[in-house]
Amino acid sequence: MKAGGQSSVEYLMIIALTFAILIPSIYLFFNYARQSSSEIIDAQIFSIGHETINAAESMYFSGDGSKTVLEFSMPEGVNNITILHKRELVFALETETGRSDAVFFSRVNITSNNCLGSTCALNGIEAEGFHRLRLESVSSGKEVRISEAK
Repeated sequence: MKAGGQSSVEYLMIIALTFAILIPSIYLFFNYARQSSSEIIDAQIFSIGHETINAAESMYFSGDGSKTVLEFSMPEGVNNITILHKRELVFALETETGRSDAVFFSRVNITSNNCLGSTCALNGIEAEGFHRLRLESVSSGKEVRISEAK
């Protein structure tokens, strides 16, 4: 009878040790996966923002009537995209830690078709998925208009 009780205790100890190793490992794995996902989204936004600003500057310096189309895949979590004071491209993001903004500065004037005062909205491209963006030098080459390409 004593041997059966001892084996039960040893069995419970093995199960407890297994859980003691398994639970922290699962927590670390999911935490790492969540952090990696956030870093990937940040890298995608950084790439889209810089590519857009670089293309806008290239169209500006190419002269009036210059056009190009950018294609990209917008990650999840982008609430809206605006242009402030014709020089700042702002991505408003909703992340696990709260709301944040990714701001990209342009050396040239940028605008969109939907402006109110010094704020222009880029509607339609904040949704997750594939998008095409048209950049065109306008106003006798004084600014670059950014809009969704159909």
